[in-house]
Amino acid sequence: STLFPYTTLFRSRSIAVFQMNKVVGDNLDIDGLTAGAQVIIYDASGKDVITTSGSNINVSGLRPGMYILKAGNQIVKFVKQ
Repeated sequence: STLFPYTTLFRSRSIAVFQMNKVVGDNLDIDGLTAGAQVIIYDASGKDVITTSGSNINVSGLRPGMYILKAGNQIVKFVKQ
């Protein structure tokens, strides 16, 4: 597993091109994601917990809390219920 480069997050001012709910249950759906784009989800400590290329991601195995999703050069925070 890889640690998320927090300096990239804090320097990034980009607005997400794709749309998603900021609070999710067991499934995370991303609309407008480029086909085949790699998606990485990091936990609050910066450890990558999911790496995939799909736009419908099963996050039922994640504990409730805040996560960071990175897809391409877009970074979005979300909360897992």
